[in-house]
Amino acid sequence: MYAAFEPHIEQAEPLRLPTTDLRKPPNPQFGGSIRSEGITGPCPRDIEAIATSGRRCLKKCQTDSDCNGRRKKCMCDDMCGQSCVNPVRACPKPKEPKNGQIEELSDRHHMFLFGTRIHYSCDRGHYLDGPQVRFCQGDKNWSGWEPKCQAVSSGVSP
Repeated sequence: MYAAFEPHIEQAEPLRLPTTDLRKPPNPQFGGSIRSEGITGPCPRDIEAIATSGRRCLKKCQTDSDCNGRRKKCMCDDMCGQSCVNPVRACPKPKEPKNGQIEELSDRHHMFLFGTRIHYSCDRGHYLDGPQVRFCQGDKNWSGWEPKCQAVSSGVSP
């Protein structure tokens, strides 16, 4: 008698925008992070990635004093680099994928504020088509695109 076998399939992601690999934590060397200005390290604005993604960036800055408004801080905002961001700005509540779930990686108590990271996973028998990790950006949008959980077809061998 055969034991139940659940195949593990590595699904190649289709080529999509933005160019940032959202399966990994953002890379501060290439502007791929969200952090406050108190943390050292480069956070350049990636003009090419911005143009290809269609992302709208907030005002560029070097220090908090470059930002208008008492709530705005100069913070690293992924491909947008150092930008004037309101750190209490929230993204809309993300939708759980059908046959999957979302786990909040940041300790923000489901408020989905700037910098909140979420992790997507799928139920048994499904694979994730899209980024595993997304984060709340300064423009109040989630990074990347909304992933889907696709059924593993029975004809696919492990």
